[in-house]
Order: sequence, then C-alpha cells, then structure tokens
Amino acid sequence: MYFLVVGEHYPTPKYPILGIFPADQARALHNAGYPVIYAAVDIRSYRRKRKFGITYEIKDGMEIYSISWPVGAIPRNIKLGLAGLAFERLYTRIVKDKGAAPLLIHSHFIDSSVAVYKTAIKYKIPFFVTEHSSSLNKEELNPQIAKDASEVYSTATRLITVSSALANRIKQHLGFDSIVIPNIVDLSIFHYQERQSISENFNFVSTGHLAYGKGHDILLKAFKLHLKTYPTSRLIIFGAGEEQNNLEKLAQNLEINNIVDFRLLQPREILAETYNKCEAFVLLSRGETFGASYIEAMASGLPVIATRCGGPEDFVIPETGLLVAMDQVNEAATALTTLRDDFTNYDRQAIANYARQNFSASAVANRVVEVYQEAIPDLEKKLGKQKSK
Repeated sequence: MYFLVVGEHYPTPKYPILGIFPADQARALHNAGYPVIYAAVDIRSYRRKRKFGITYEIKDGMEIYSISWPVGAIPRNIKLGLAGLAFERLYTRIVKDKGAAPLLIHSHFIDSSVAVYKTAIKYKIPFFVTEHSSSLNKEELNPQIAKDASEVYSTATRLITVSSALANRIKQHLGFDSIVIPNIVDLSIFHYQERQSISENFNFVSTGHLAYGKGHDILLKAFKLHLKTYPTSRLIIFGAGEEQNNLEKLAQNLEINNIVDFRLLQPREILAETYNKCEAFVLLSRGETFGASYIEAMASGLPVIATRCGGPEDFVIPETGLLVAMDQVNEAATALTTLRDDFTNYDRQAIANYARQNFSASAVANRVVEVYQEAIPDLEKKLGKQKSK
C-alpha cells in the first residue's frame, strides 16, 4: 500500500516553484517513513518543452510518475476534463506497476482536484484535498470555480485548507468545513544567527513577485513617510515581475531610489544570507492564502510586518510582528516606525523557533498523517511493515 500525492508538476531547476507545495508534502511524508508516490498531471502548453506521455523517475528517493498532455489555451472545463482523462490513465499505469491500488489519494488546488476526484470515486479510494487556491479566497467566487469546488469537496474524505481565512471563505461561500494545516516551508537554509548589534542602517527586507497583488507600491509610499522619523532606515526588495519598471519609477518620483535597493530574483541561499544581515521583513500583500516568504524570514529570526490579507493572520502574532490593513499607507508607515522603535523587545530566537515548530516539514507531515489516521482508523495496520520505524 502507498499514498498517492497529486500535483500538476514536480519542481525542476527550470521550474522550481511549479508544484512546490504538493511536492514538499510528498517529500515530508516520504522522509517520515511513509510509502509515497508522486503523480504529476502536466497539461501546460506545448511551449513548455518536455517529454510527452508517461514518464517515471526517482527524485529525492521518491518515485515520481508524470503524464504530459500539452493542451494549451482552451476553455477551462474542457482543459480539466482532459486532465481528468490524463490522471485516470496515469493512475491505471501506477496501479499496474505497483500491483495494488493506493491507500489514499491526496490532491492539491482545485484544478488538480477536479482532475482527480472522479477516478477516486470510480475506484473507491479515500480522497483528501488540500486547498490553496486564491481564486476561492475572494468576496465573490467565479460561478464555475464555485461549482467545481462544491462537486469536489462533497466527495472528499477530508478537506484541508492552508489558512483560517481560506477556511472561512469556503465555509461562507460553499458551506464546507475544513481542517486548517499550513503549507510546509522548506527552512533548511533559513536559520537564526546571533548578532552583537543591529546594523548602522536599520534594514527592512521584502521578498515577493513584483506584481500589483504584492503591494510594493504601498510599501514604497509608506517607507517614504517612515524616513521622516528614521532617515537611516534602508529597504531591500527581492523579486521581479511586470510591475518592476513602475516600482522603480515610483521610487524615483518619491526620491528614495538611492535608499531602496531592488535586487531582482536571487537564489534562496542569497535570501537567507541577506536576512541574517537585516533587522525586519515587510510584505504588504493584497491577498495571500498562506505566505511562505514571511515564514522564511521568521525562521531567520526577523520580526515581520504583514497585511490582514488572508494568510498572515494565522502566524503574525504580537510576538512575531505587526499586522496592518491592506492599502493603508499611513498605517503601514506607522508600523514600520513602531517596529523599529520596539525592535529590541522582539525575541529573535523565539521567532525562529516558532517558525520551525509550526511550519517545518516534520511538523506539518505529522498533522497531515493525523488527519489520515482519523479518517482511516486502521491506517497503520493497512500499511503493515511498509512504514519504516
């Protein structure tokens, strides 16, 4: 018996982010000693060059099955219908190779779950869903997405959501209860480092795609106001995206371009090294279902400033940082100043410990297995000797 974890892709050096959340969970379960197979249903455009059909490989010590059916830009309902056919073909191949059906199927995100649930029903396999999708964390839902979600969630053995805000939205719009378990955040390179003193220039750092939704425009305007109180503060921004030119022009117009350092995309190792030289992290998003960037910063011992935007409310508590309203320049500026005023009151080691205790791979994997065990009371018996001790 084995667990089948499903995503749209398994991360590669070329596409390191695509599929990262289900892949992280699969690896965490595998590293905890559970038999896991990862199934990727890749229906991206043919422009994403890769081998078509079904492939098999072993990565990170785990079996990976992938099916590639490039369909490109077609209507969503047709695209997901084809994804469902692709998954059933892949499922059949896996069962044939392993000589047995999976003990359970665990899919992530609404689109992958739409592709999976009919096969789970057909073969009577317990079916778990972890929902991350920002499309379900809105004041109003797209009618087709709402319909798909209702169909999928009504068949799921258990529904998991990655934040309380997303759980509340789904309950509000669709009436389904869920279990909140955060995303796994790879904290292997983010560590607290003791420092003798703060930097001469108090360094705020921000990491996020340079897009409207990440609120960097609000941050720049707030930082300009903050400088009136603390002219020695500095701001480092990691990221790239469609708003890069606009943000750089805004910094020039605000006359802070010599104080704000845009460092574009950088490897995570560079982020970790920089975090250890900074005092605080700030990201003023207009919407998050979780927020891995905050957790990486906290694991480095940085207090954070975040918006009440859906995800950070679960982990930004008085001991770890400050929450502000979205799109509020003056409130954000006050938070920057307050955090600098109170910086020595934050226990940076405790912030790092909090991040690891709640969001590390082992912590989240244990919580996921608890959900499996509650839904499948004889889980360990069915696994038999396959789980390593």
